[in-house]
Amino acid sequence: KGHKSPSKGAGRPVTPARPAKADEMWRRLCGRCLMKLWRHKEVWPFCEPVDPEREGIPNYFEVVKRPMDLGTVKQRLSNETYAGPREFESDVRLTFENALLFNPKGHWVHSSAEALLAAFEEAWGEVEARLEARRQQLLERAAE
Repeated sequence: KGHKSPSKGAGRPVTPARPAKADEMWRRLCGRCLMKLWRHKEVWPFCEPVDPEREGIPNYFEVVKRPMDLGTVKQRLSNETYAGPREFESDVRLTFENALLFNPKGHWVHSSAEALLAAFEEAWGEVEARLEARRQQLLERAAE
């Protein structure tokens, strides 16, 4: 009598609630999508900006006008540089489109870019489905 049972999660540090953001869901989903790519066995050539001197491809910037890599995408997502999921999608696609443009069909980087672009298409489809489901849910709530 008079004894209170410990509350759920007793002994765990209290984490202050983050302010609710309308974009929190898409950022989280894009982060998951990026991590799926990051775990792909052929991702390593796309993790940092191309260094034409180091790679021995001095004409890279003559061919590729808007360089992009997944490390930059990750940094932009973490820094909340993207205003929405379409900017994220565009930069990820640009990463692989640049590799497809510069490297001829049959080159191992071209093949890796094709494999990663396919993996991205699959993961991005899941992101779009989740975002659309959330949008429909919000529309239904607003109509009530």
